[in-house]
Parts: sequence; structure tokens; C-alpha cells
Amino acid sequence: MTDALKELARQLSSEDPYERESAVLELVELADPKAASLLVRALGDSAEPVRRWSAHGLAKLGRAEDVPALRRTMEKDPAPSVRIQAALGLARLGERPAIDRLIQFLKEPPLDARHDAAEALLSLQETAPLRPLLRPMLDTEDESSRAWAAGLLYALGDADAFLLWRGTLGSPESRRDAVGVAPFMREPGAIRELLRLLAELPQEELDATEGDEPSLAEHLANALRLSGMELLLGAEATEGLWSDLLALLGRHQHLVPELVDDLVQFLAQRPPADLGKDVAQLLSEQEPGERGAIFLAIATLLPEISIPTLVALEESVREEVLETVREALENTRGEDETLTALGETLSESPFGERFEGLAEASMTQEQEIPEEEEESGASVTREMPAVKVPSPATVTREMHAVEEPPASPTMEFELPEEFSEEEEEDEAWPATAPPEADVVAQRILAVGAMLRRLVLEERLARGKDPSAKEEIQRLQRWVDEEELFSPLGATGLELFEAEPGAWSEEDRQTVAWISEELQLLLWALKQGKLPPSEARVEAAPLLEKLPLLKEPQPFLDAAERRSLEEVEAQRDRWEVMLDCARYESFARGIQAEPSLAEGDPELERVLDSAENEGFDRSAVEAKHGPVRAAVEGLRFWGRFLVTELQKEGLLAGKPGEGLMFQGKRLAEMDEGTLALLLGLSHGRHAALGWLLEGEGDEGAPPEDEDEPG
Repeated sequence: MTDALKELARQLSSEDPYERESAVLELVELADPKAASLLVRALGDSAEPVRRWSAHGLAKLGRAEDVPALRRTMEKDPAPSVRIQAALGLARLGERPAIDRLIQFLKEPPLDARHDAAEALLSLQETAPLRPLLRPMLDTEDESSRAWAAGLLYALGDADAFLLWRGTLGSPESRRDAVGVAPFMREPGAIRELLRLLAELPQEELDATEGDEPSLAEHLANALRLSGMELLLGAEATEGLWSDLLALLGRHQHLVPELVDDLVQFLAQRPPADLGKDVAQLLSEQEPGERGAIFLAIATLLPEISIPTLVALEESVREEVLETVREALENTRGEDETLTALGETLSESPFGERFEGLAEASMTQEQEIPEEEEESGASVTREMPAVKVPSPATVTREMHAVEEPPASPTMEFELPEEFSEEEEEDEAWPATAPPEADVVAQRILAVGAMLRRLVLEERLARGKDPSAKEEIQRLQRWVDEEELFSPLGATGLELFEAEPGAWSEEDRQTVAWISEELQLLLWALKQGKLPPSEARVEAAPLLEKLPLLKEPQPFLDAAERRSLEEVEAQRDRWEVMLDCARYESFARGIQAEPSLAEGDPELERVLDSAENEGFDRSAVEAKHGPVRAAVEGLRFWGRFLVTELQKEGLLAGKPGEGLMFQGKRLAEMDEGTLALLLGLSHGRHAALGWLLEGEGDEGAPPEDEDEPG
């Protein structure tokens, strides 16, 4: 056994399930028959993901010697996801009973298991035996089974199965299953049907959930992403497609933020007058009270259709829409540039009299927010009270709470802690400005170099690897020659310039978190999608996009920033998620040690804000005591912040139901899930904050003085 396999064997004995899962993933990636014994051993692990990847690894190796272990797993493992991977391994070895078992999984709960079974069946090299096994399912009374059979038969080349699948999509009993199988079909017509469903179903049905599953709207949005919207946008536009895409942008764009740019580009091909008529028709079909919000969502993305839409509307609907626009302009007070631009366009139109008086008040970014509004706690996108964070590495040592990830080594300047009002008056904040596109691109290359070194350091940690040392030295020379060291900051530069193999395990864990930053920086330059909302980012696909160890100038020259409004919307989203994670962490700390609730001024600020929004603190204190009141107040305020963002369409979910993360509400999360939420929101909020504010100019020379040298 090689040194690398010995190290992975040691990691498989770790008490940390995440470390064991990482070890199994590396074993799977190695695809080394010598690793089979370790994978077989891991089939008995207590953690489901470890067992699942172990079975997947054995299926990938396809060794006849592993058949007994795979059979035991297929028959006895309690988790369907593990049994499916074991069955896949046996099916690849030609065992017909295993194929029958995979077919059977298409009829069994949960929905995720049916999805995994379908994926396994279509991955088989020989798919001809599947058709005679799937066709009998078309005659069953179980509509869910019919949906999967029809969808997979179409994916296998049976064109007649499409109509059968569409029939199951129209039935409420089988709709979720029909949606689940759609991505496997890779058919523009199937994507079109999903889009029509999202546009036509009433909101109550779209918001409906089943058990721990996401809402139907979220399920449909996920299927659209997985199906490949480019298949639909690249095909000839069919009747009604424009209207349904507009409905997606107007009602549900928060569910598919990574598709918005593509949708806007596609819709912009249609003449504005025609598109305006489509929007007008869409608005006329909506309930009163919804029309204005839908118009704003579309018109801020496609401002050229605003006036044609208003002209085509009936007078009563037009008045409702114009009033909504005016109220939005008054409330934002010039802080939203896209909305301000829309207001300016409308003020110069035949409808301009509706916006008189707003040109100097609501449409200017210099307008100050009235003090009473700023302190009301009603606006999520302005300053929100938060538990004071004395250290960037932890929520607070006194809270007995989960830790945030270590501060990113590429961020030398920490985000400032909150100051009291007196301190704010006396303290001069450093001037800040959003970094230009080329500065963002430089930071991307620096972060990419750091993550590439992480990959090499992990190879060195598993054993001697001369090639890894040589590449680290080339990376160091490249960063120095291209003058990319500045974005690393002093701490990051010291780490980056350390001798190859000098990084500790803690160093590697710290650097791993900056893949979140890299994903967002690439998104900000329109070179990547938003990161997954409930999982960590994989660094490897991102590094492939970067010209590491190559001439960087073409990459820097091609840099183009997204609008500040897009970045700010995402920053607001993750700010709320970060605050919610901190409040829940603080609440658990108070439950464990009630003395934490005594005399904390920041806690009092949160509780006061919660009371202003309807939390009956005195009633809870009278019934359960001050500790319970503090805990419930923190959670109440977190739910309030989430509700406000849900109303604005910046967070998925129905207003009032609270934050959902990996299928759980905050109070239901285990410590590991809460720690993941805290880590993701901390890193992403910090990266988005830098994109909006930079790092200040405190190192710049004074005015009227030349720079040194």
C-alpha cells in the first residue's frame, strides 16, 4: 500500500465524518484497484455519505471480487442512496437482478431515490434491456411510476413517450415526479412545459410543499436549471414562449438568479413594442396588488419595454402600476440605480406628471435617509442590528456557539465591527469605493493562485511529491513577476511565500474557504454563476477558468463588472443569512449559559427592534422568564429579516415561514448544518462587501502630495 493510501486509510478512522467523506472521495477519484479494500471497509461506516461514495467507488472500479460486498449492501443498507449505488455496481457487472432492483426504485419513496435510480439506469453502457422493463410501468395505476417510465423511455429514444410524460405533468398526483424526470430528457419541449407550468399555476399551488421537500416552485426552478435552458433559448421560439419567460422574470427570477442574464439577452431579441404588449397581457392576467411588483421586476431588467407596456395597459391597471413605481422610488430614495434610471425614463414620458417632485428627492443617491426611518428596523437592506462580533474567527467566544470559518487570507482588512452611535459620530470612516473590473480580475488571479497552492499542499501532505513542490515554486515566481501579491494582503502573502509543504492542516482548512470568494468574484465579472445556496463551492472547476502560470493580461483586459445593484442584492441576501445564523448561535449560547443574556447592549438592541415589529417580550418574560424571552426574541428578529427579503424576492420561500437551509429551519439545524450556514454566509457576505466597498484608501497619499518614488 502506498503512502497516500495509508494516509487515506488513517483518515477513514477519523471521528470527523467530514474527514472520512473527504477521504472516500479521494479514493473514488484515484480509481485504483488497490483502494478497493478500503472502500469495502467504508461500506460499514455510520455516515450515509461515506457509505454512498464507497459503493459508488466500487461500482466505478467494476471488480468481480467486490460482488459479495455490493450484494450485501444492496440488500441490507438502510439508506436508499447507498443501495442504489451498490445496485449500479452490480448492474455494470452484468447482474440482471440488480437492473430489476434499480427499476423497482423508480416506484419507491423518497423522490431523491427515484432520481438517483434514474440517473444510475441511464449511466449503464447497455441500455437496450431497459425498454422492456420500463414499458409495463406505463400501464400501472401508479401515476408517479408512469411519469418516470415515460420520461426515461423518451430519454432512451422512444418519441411517443413524450405525450405520456406530458400527461403525468398535468396531474397533481404525479406532477413532482414528472418535473423530477424532465432534466434527463434533454428536450426543449419538456423545458417549455416546465416553464408553462411555472407561469400558469396559481401561487398557492406553487408554494405548496410535501414533507421535507422544497416547494413546487423551487422544484420546478431546479428542474429548469438542470434541464439546460440553453436548449430552449437556442431553439426556435414557439407561441407563448415570450410571455412565459416574462412571467418567470416577473414572478420567480429569485428562484433562478443564474439564468436571469441569459433570459434577458434572449428576450431583448424581440422588438420592444411586441414585448411590451406581452408584458401588458401578463399584467392583465394577474391579481390586483401583484401587477406593480411584476412590472418593476421586468422593467428594471428591460427598461426599453416600460413605456410600450404602459401604453398597452388598460387605464385602471396602468394607474396601479404607476402608483407602485412611484412608491418604490419614494422608498428607495435613489439607492437603487436601476430603479432610479427607470424613474427618470418614465418622468420624461407622457406619464411624467406622476413623478413630479421625485427628481430631486427620490431619484438622487445623495438624499439622506431620515433618522427615524433608519432606526425603525423596517428596512433589511440598510443597517440592521447585530450581535457584536469581537473576533472575525468566531461569533463570540462567550456564546458557546459554532465558529465561523477563519478569516480569508486574501482579506487583510477585516470588515469593521459595529460602533455605538457616539463612536460613529467621532470616528472617521476610511473612504471606500467599489473596485474596478481589472482590480477584481487581479484579485481573482491571486485567490486562484492561493487555491491552486492548496491543491498542491494537500498532495504534499499525503506524501512526497517533487512535482508539487516545483509547481508551488513556479506559482510563487509567477505571482511575483505579474505583481499579483497585493490582493493577498500581508497575512496571505506570508502564507503564500512559505516553503512548499509548510502549510499546517489549519492553514489548508482556512484557505479552502476562499473558493466561496472566487466563485462570487467570477460571477461579478460575468464569468460564472452564483454559488449553490446550500453547499460549499468546488474549487477545481473554477481554477480551470483561470490563466494561472500564463500571461494574465488578456484576462485582465476582458474583465467586465456586473452592476452594483446585482451585487448589492446578493450582499443583502447573505447579510440576512449571516445575521440569522449568528442570532440562532447566540440563542443557543444563552440556552446553554443564561448569564450571557445579562447586560448585553447589542442583545438589547435586537430585542428592542423585535418588539417594534410585534414581539411581545413582556408576555414571554412573564410566562417563561427573561432567558426564554431573549432566545425567542433573537429568533423572532431573524424571521422578520428573512420575511422582509422574501417579500422583496431576494430569498426563496413564503414570507413568514422563516429561513430554510438544507430542508431545515434554523432552530431545527444540528450544529454541523448551522456551522455550514455560518461559514457560507460569512465568506460570501465578506466577498460581496469587498465588491461593493473595496478596502478603503487609507494607504493612499494625502491630497496635493506625490506618491513616493
